[in-house]
This record gives sequence, C-alpha cells and structure tokens, in this order.
Amino acid sequence: TSEVRNLSQCITVGQRVEFAVVTKYGNSDQCFSGGSQVSIDLKSSTGDITAVQPTDNDDGSYMASFIAEHVGEAKLSVSINGQPLKGSPYSIVVGRNYPAIDKPWKIVNSNGSMSGPAG
Repeated sequence: TSEVRNLSQCITVGQRVEFAVVTKYGNSDQCFSGGSQVSIDLKSSTGDITAVQPTDNDDGSYMASFIAEHVGEAKLSVSINGQPLKGSPYSIVVGRNYPAIDKPWKIVNSNGSMSGPAG
C-alpha cells in the first residue's frame, strides 16, 4: 500500500516535476526508515525510457524528479524492492503549456485510483 505523492497528471514539456514515494507496511502504517530499493522509470510518448534516481530521505520516503522532453502521454513506473506499486505505471499527459494553477494529485495505490488535488 505504498504510494506516490504530489505527482501531477498534466505537466508542461521541459518542466521539472518533483514527487515523493512513501513506503508503507502491509497494515498501511508508514515506514520510518530508509533502505528500500526504489526503482522509477519514465517512458516517453516516443518510447524512450529514462531511469529516475530517487533520493532516500531515511524516513521511509524518497524524493524524485524528472523533466519530460516529449509532448504526449508518458508512463511512470514505480517499484519497491522489485514489486511494482499497484496502479503503476501511472499515466502523465505532457503538453506544450499547462497553466501554473495545475495542482498535483495524490495517487493512492490501494486501488490504483487518483484522489486529489493534493495540498
């Protein structure tokens, strides 16, 4: 039941996108230590795959960012210790210009649905 937080579903090409991956125990309590193997890949609309390197915050959360380079639908795949998060890969629409009022969404992995906007 780990989750991705603050990931916008619509972004502007060339924009840096920052988000968090929060690890949780099976009972949905957040892990409070680092050390998990978090793997993140971004597949662009052209089929290019970019590995996204997360930073371990040593508190059960991992920060990551990427810059989408192609307009179209991108797919963000996230796995923890070799297991894909439920709902992964996540679809992200990359456009030429989205307004700054676009708020990030919280992606809840228990059922793969999106809830939000966050914050």
